[in-house]
Amino acid sequence: MDEETALLGNAKVSSTTTSEDKEVPRASVDSKLNATTQSDDEHGTSKLVIPSVGLIVVLLHLTTGVCFYHFYEGWSWGDSLYFCATIITTVGFGDLAPKSTFSKLFTCVFVVMSVFFVFSIISYLITVLIEQHLESLVNRVAQSDRENPLEAKLTTAERTSLALTTLTFVCFLVISVLIFCFIDGMDWLDALYFVLITSSTVGFGDLYPNKYSMRVFASV
Repeated sequence: MDEETALLGNAKVSSTTTSEDKEVPRASVDSKLNATTQSDDEHGTSKLVIPSVGLIVVLLHLTTGVCFYHFYEGWSWGDSLYFCATIITTVGFGDLAPKSTFSKLFTCVFVVMSVFFVFSIISYLITVLIEQHLESLVNRVAQSDRENPLEAKLTTAERTSLALTTLTFVCFLVISVLIFCFIDGMDWLDALYFVLITSSTVGFGDLYPNKYSMRVFASV
């Protein structure tokens, strides 16, 4: 009886130890999963916060430039906004330019800061888009059929997104051309030429908006 009792006691102790050993890895795995989820949430939050802060900084930078040119150069609010927008977008038509020495010095600083802000934000957005594309690609590869691992097909959502992007660009192009034709008095070829040159941030300066309202529209 004593030997049987001892054997039963040892069996209970060993089973208890085994169950505890099994529970420890589970707790470790759960903690790792929670840590991973928390880091993903923090990373996703940073993706939203950084562009928002960058947008606020750019708006403050733009407001400073508009106020300076309005009060110091005596330009209208629309012309000041138009001039600052052509600087930030690196278009630079050349129809407006600072005249005084101090205004030229301010413009030099404004241009350098504009290029820094714009390219910093663009660089960050490109990084985010690349990360999202890679995540989407990894998910597609993981969910693809093992029999055809190299087969790549566009999903319905991707087709819809591509179609909407293309349609949005075409509508923007057509509407802009029509506006410059009927309001600013350009013919359709000059309007198309102006819109494409402006949207590509080239800005030769041979064509530019003539009316005040069109300068405001071009700024937007």
